Amino acid sequence: MKEAFIIGKDVTKGARSPILWNACFEHFKIDAHMTAIDIESETELNIFLNDQIDNPKFLGAAVASPIKENVSDFFIEKFNLDFYGPANCFFKHDNNFSILNTDTLAAIETINISFPGLNFSDIAILGSGAVAKSLAFNLREHHATKTIYARSDDHFKALQSFNFSCKEFSQINQNFDQHQVIVNCTDIGRDGQSTNSPIDPEVISNSSSKNIYVFDVNYINSPSLLLQTCSSRGIVNADGSRMNLMQAAIAFGHSNQMIEFQDEILRVMKAAIT
Repeated sequence: MKEAFIIGKDVTKGARSPILWNACFEHFKIDAHMTAIDIESETELNIFLNDQIDNPKFLGAAVASPIKENVSDFFIEKFNLDFYGPANCFFKHDNNFSILNTDTLAAIETINISFPGLNFSDIAILGSGAVAKSLAFNLREHHATKTIYARSDDHFKALQSFNFSCKEFSQINQNFDQHQVIVNCTDIGRDGQSTNSPIDPEVISNSSSKNIYVFDVNYINSPSLLLQTCSSRGIVNADGSRMNLMQAAIAFGHSNQMIEFQDEILRVMKAAIT
């Protein structure tokens, strides 16, 4: 039997990845099982990762906070991988290891639903945290006009190297109508019950354009005030609920060399938690 894992802090207390992956293992008749393992220190993490390098049964693993960047650093150094940002998935094919940020891939997949082939000409990302930076890195070769709005200029040099122009966060209120796709990667208003929004609701309500797509990667108690205001104005929008499940489907697909079955994997996972 092949072995898969989810690792991180307190993942044994409620991580749903084992439910999702094991449902797919059963559905696709794969002789494998996922187990949750708590990792409490960098030493424990390094021991675990080195064990999997030599484990002939190892298939793949999901990675939870707060060790995603530790995992990417480990594999980048160990195997000289071309990767940027935190890794929330790693897997082995023919003794070769790969790492992914499936959150980013799932975010791009969500945008692709409204813009097939990612055929947008302008995109603005709100925030400069791990999700924002990873998304910017993955879009670095896209032909669109690309802008980052950040509350700190600490990461501007890296973001500019990804072909993004960088602006002070509050400027999104002045520039809202200028963008085609806006992705909120901040935690502002992340709980749908919050009265906070990364964009002034009055700015959205007074917008002269409806040709804007707003994607909020957050999904807790969705819709957020940001998305509520967009809906009231007739602006197309989406939350991160599909992204949250799709990232697991992408991780499973890559780990099992079944990415072409992504839609079926997603259906099995949805059924497993409903």
